[in-house]
Amino acid sequence: MAFVLRSVLAVSTEGHPIDIGTFKAWAVRASAVGLSGFYSVDVFADYPPGYVYVFYLIGKIKDALSLPDMSKSFLYLIKLPSMITDIAAAHLVFLMARRYFPIAVAVWLALAYALNPAVIVNSAVWGQVDSVFSLCVLLFIMLITGGRLTAAVVVFALSVLIKPQGLIFTPVLIFALSRVPPKKAAIAVGLAVCVFIAAIVPFAINKELLWIVKHYHGTLSSYPYASLNAFNLFALLGGNFVPVTDRVLGITYEAWGYVFIVLTVAFCAYIFYKKRDRDTGGIDTGGIYHLIAAILITAVFVTSAKMHERYLFPALVLLLVSYIRIRDKRLLYLYAFVSVTFFINETYVLYYGMKELYHLNPYGGVLQLVSIAHVGCLVYIVKLGADLNKPMTTVAIPVNENPASAQTSPQLKLAGKDYAAITVITIFNLVIMFYGLGSLKAPETFWSAEDKGKSVYIDFGGQHSVGRVCFFGGIGEGHYEMRFSQDFQDWQAPVTLKQKAVFEWQCTDMKHKGRYVLLTAVTSGAMLNEIAFFEMDGQTPLPVKSAMPYELITSDALANKYPANNLANNLIDEQDTVPPLPSYTNSTYFDEIYHARTAYEYLHGLTPYETTHPPLGKVFIEAGIIIFGMNPFGWRFTGALFAAFIPGIVYVFGYRLFGWMRYAMIASVLMTFDFMRVAQGRMATVDTYAVFCIILMYYYMYRYWGSMTASPLQTDGLARDARLYLGLSGLFFGLGVAVKWISIYAGGGLAVIFFASIIRRYIEFGNLSKTAAPRKKQRQPRIKQTAQISIKHLHSAAVKAIQYATLFFILIPAVIYVLSYVPTVKYHGVAGLLSTVKQSQTDMYDYHKNLVAEHPFSSKWYEWPIIKKPLWLYNGSVPEDQVQSIVSMGNPAVWWLGIATVAVVLGVALAGKWADAGVFVVLTGLCAQYLPWAAVPRLTFIYHFYASVPFVIFCITYVIKWLEERKNGMRWLTYGYITVTVLLFTAFYPILTGIPVSKAYVKAALRWFDGWTFYI
Repeated sequence: MAFVLRSVLAVSTEGHPIDIGTFKAWAVRASAVGLSGFYSVDVFADYPPGYVYVFYLIGKIKDALSLPDMSKSFLYLIKLPSMITDIAAAHLVFLMARRYFPIAVAVWLALAYALNPAVIVNSAVWGQVDSVFSLCVLLFIMLITGGRLTAAVVVFALSVLIKPQGLIFTPVLIFALSRVPPKKAAIAVGLAVCVFIAAIVPFAINKELLWIVKHYHGTLSSYPYASLNAFNLFALLGGNFVPVTDRVLGITYEAWGYVFIVLTVAFCAYIFYKKRDRDTGGIDTGGIYHLIAAILITAVFVTSAKMHERYLFPALVLLLVSYIRIRDKRLLYLYAFVSVTFFINETYVLYYGMKELYHLNPYGGVLQLVSIAHVGCLVYIVKLGADLNKPMTTVAIPVNENPASAQTSPQLKLAGKDYAAITVITIFNLVIMFYGLGSLKAPETFWSAEDKGKSVYIDFGGQHSVGRVCFFGGIGEGHYEMRFSQDFQDWQAPVTLKQKAVFEWQCTDMKHKGRYVLLTAVTSGAMLNEIAFFEMDGQTPLPVKSAMPYELITSDALANKYPANNLANNLIDEQDTVPPLPSYTNSTYFDEIYHARTAYEYLHGLTPYETTHPPLGKVFIEAGIIIFGMNPFGWRFTGALFAAFIPGIVYVFGYRLFGWMRYAMIASVLMTFDFMRVAQGRMATVDTYAVFCIILMYYYMYRYWGSMTASPLQTDGLARDARLYLGLSGLFFGLGVAVKWISIYAGGGLAVIFFASIIRRYIEFGNLSKTAAPRKKQRQPRIKQTAQISIKHLHSAAVKAIQYATLFFILIPAVIYVLSYVPTVKYHGVAGLLSTVKQSQTDMYDYHKNLVAEHPFSSKWYEWPIIKKPLWLYNGSVPEDQVQSIVSMGNPAVWWLGIATVAVVLGVALAGKWADAGVFVVLTGLCAQYLPWAAVPRLTFIYHFYASVPFVIFCITYVIKWLEERKNGMRWLTYGYITVTVLLFTAFYPILTGIPVSKAYVKAALRWFDGWTFYI
């Protein structure tokens, strides 16, 4: 399956134009002149000889099959070695994993590499050879850990022959050689040297003695830039395509790189030679090599000069294998995180490379954010390497393990059936969210009038009757007049065109006939991306011969001799994107006109239009635009993806809350079939990102509470798991606030839970002291001394917890928040970043505080749960007997029952009958997300209840669980309730997703109340 997927992508995408073109040329040259004539002073060839053998073989196959240079078959041959080594590496991952894990887990780990988008893009889409090099590195280290040092050294030599970056792993070789007798080490090195010399001999004919040394030196000295689109520390400092001789703090980028390399090698030597056995908290002998290799490649990529965007690639397989050998889940999390960041880096560069834009803006928002992420990855893996070699010491303090508290932190682990359920749920939701999401095509080039009165004439090349004109406007409020003529002399009365919104198709009916059209800008500065003309009732655009600025009309122009830089031609150059009729599938709607527009402006360094929310949500939207282009699918992609993953997250949260797959599934199903997530997630606004983060920040806070209950306190006052969960909760809090301020409400709830966890520990200790009171008077001094020691540890733990909370919930979120404004650097500059952040907060606060507006679909906070007034988002142009609407509202079966169950859960909890930490967390989250809206005086809408819905669903599930445990036959009622929920979703699905449907059906089946407006 993985290879078939790669094969399809390999022939359907051309790959990076420079790399593919170069590889093809090298394959042709190697076959034509042979190995001895491949390297020449007049031919660019910076690759070492190792992979030239592969090019030689490809060239010979091409010649034998007589494949054209531009054929798909030749392209496939170029990409084939990398695709094969992808699968080979995945197979090695499986072979190693099955030694430590069950077969099913080993398969999942192998698939995690084989189906990794970052790996697939590199080989099958880009067409690069990093996977061949990475396979050699993996084999080299596996042979070391298997005790086959001689073979390992030979494979190391082959890796250096393929790419000079193999030298990065020299410390691993040195460490391995230091563990064997000198004689054996010398024999191994000598054999490797012989292999290296034998490999270069066919290329050395008629060359000077040390030509290979000069070749490697030339390769390593080429591209003298601090960063070559590698999103790393130097790129973060503005060094993308900046000379390595430029200075930072008085030292050149190149010198800084050497300093960091020395520090990296020293650190790796420390953890290698100071390692301990796994039994005392250290890393096992085999795992240390893989981890050191992962640290080396990560550190060199992040902190060295002349790094390309792809040089981090070997870290993927090294991190995955490190997890297999060491079995620390933090390595698996890091593998997943690096997979995402590396994917963004390489895809971003590839996207612009295919547009022949090779030098990225050093202050681009995506570049800066991913660079920060990569620096964070390096810090994390270094800390992880140090931690894994640090023995753990704990001081156990007894806690009151009553059934209620034990329930808050069950040692639950998701089983295979849970992963299967989450996979099925996610796939189903991906289908719901992406089906009919929007077109992948939209006009991206544009014409803009610098001054009022600028005109463009359009030539059909012959007489045509025009019954309708459609145009796609970009940014700006454009106003145009359009006249028709048959002879370019007599012009008919003007037709007025006005851009009502951005990135939206608009159509105007008319009755005109002619060959020429004169389009005049009444206003200046607006972007007009495309214009198309239709005959009456026509479904396909009329053919257009040319478009020309009116002021450039000359005899040559009329004779079809046009200037090369004719921007007016942008009006007619993307006619394949013209739809038969405007709709949400090809245009923006509702608040997309603000958020999608702002994402586009961030991408292109323009001053953003929408500043009423922090930037991060628009940066997420920008990511989809980068991958798929400025089209409806592109600007909705990321939001739909986040929304599709929410039910899976609810499943995991529910499994922790209820301890049973059944109730986790019920919560996930209710989240899947609620209406609002679908309507909001399929639209390019920021609310879904905030809700995604809010669920996760409460999930990890609940995990923190459980870890504090189940684990003994450590000498530093806070267990490692507790720090991890607290940190992750803070991370998602920071991300959520950087998306939308509603996450600040969530922060209030998190604070309540956090301080309650501290108070709970003191209460439990007090209860324990009372129950353990001595009966004999003479034993009191010892008991008193023990209690003093214990209370001292409790005080220390509380102080440490507050310190960590300050770091995780104030300092780190503040940094995230400020960094979310990095896209503004393009127009405000680095120096103005902090002042921009400060001014933006004032502007946002004033906007929300002073907003005075009316909207026909606004509603009050107390009206949301009863669904008094759904929000009508979109109304399409369809025949009168049909409706094409998109409405944001809740599923009545979920929201209305939710009112009752929230009341039940709250009442029972206040009565003290449910001493469950999960109930406390859920109710706190619900109150924090809902009650603050009662004090908000500004205009509000039903979608502001979106963040409360997951907590309502958990309340419903609590009641279902409670009833089923006490009443026989309640399961059938549960099944009936779920069935009603699904049926309602099915019935309302057309008006949640914009599918045209009969107006009679909507009126009879869906419009239950007068306030439910779904059509005019």
